[in-house]
Amino acid sequence: MLPDPPLIVIDVGAAGLLISLGALDPVCEVHGFEPRPDGVPPSPHGYASVHIHNVGLAATPGTHRLYVTREPMASSLRRPNPDVTRRYYRPDVFDVVAESNIECSTLDELARAKLIPNRVDYLKLDTQGSEFDILRGGRELLRHTSIVTCETEFVQMYEDQPLFADVAGELAKVGFRFVDFTDGESIRGKRIWADALFAKAPADATQAIRMANILVALGQVAEAHWMLQSYGVSPDEIVALAPKDSLIKSLRAVNHRRRVNGKMHYDGRKVQQLMRKLMPN
Repeated sequence: MLPDPPLIVIDVGAAGLLISLGALDPVCEVHGFEPRPDGVPPSPHGYASVHIHNVGLAATPGTHRLYVTREPMASSLRRPNPDVTRRYYRPDVFDVVAESNIECSTLDELARAKLIPNRVDYLKLDTQGSEFDILRGGRELLRHTSIVTCETEFVQMYEDQPLFADVAGELAKVGFRFVDFTDGESIRGKRIWADALFAKAPADATQAIRMANILVALGQVAEAHWMLQSYGVSPDEIVALAPKDSLIKSLRAVNHRRRVNGKMHYDGRKVQQLMRKLMPN
């Protein structure tokens, strides 16, 4: 029961590798955003279509300052907050080693210009502290978006950074409810960050099927099951596509901890690319 037409997926913060929805990739039209030229993912295979946008996103269009950190994956449009970051990570991870000006747009501006679709099935945000600003710049598009995964923090790793409650409140204004945390990190018993999943109530059975496919790909089988049953749709065919916990997921967790502690580690994204080639299913 694969969706038709293709699922519209927007991946904001696509450094190195576009998001994968597993068995759904062949029916996904993916729009990837990555402002750093060295972070733009290579042209991937396996999707219905791919569009790479080498532009930043913010709350307002125009020139914004990018703070490049020693660990490139921690770079952000917000300046790191060393008084907080050094409590939890190796002291130099968030050191700013360069600053540059980048041109930014907003999700709403791009949708009005028809550079991205004006309806979105799945929006993923991972931009190191500027996610809330991007949501503010996409309030109209969010009214026509079904599912969002957003990295959220519980401590201000970046100066004046909105936290989980702010993100949840912003999304609630346009009908999203919190579903679950899908990834994250706790250090010495303190939750630092988490990828938070939000979803709307589907408007009809067709939207429910599209959303259920995505939820199953994200491991939210029970959520998809009840969503389909509420519209009298059998969940069996979609639930059968549920992914199993993978070696890739385990490697990602281990590598993250080794990287932030300054220890030798694998490039998790290259490992994932290799594993996809070796085990495409």
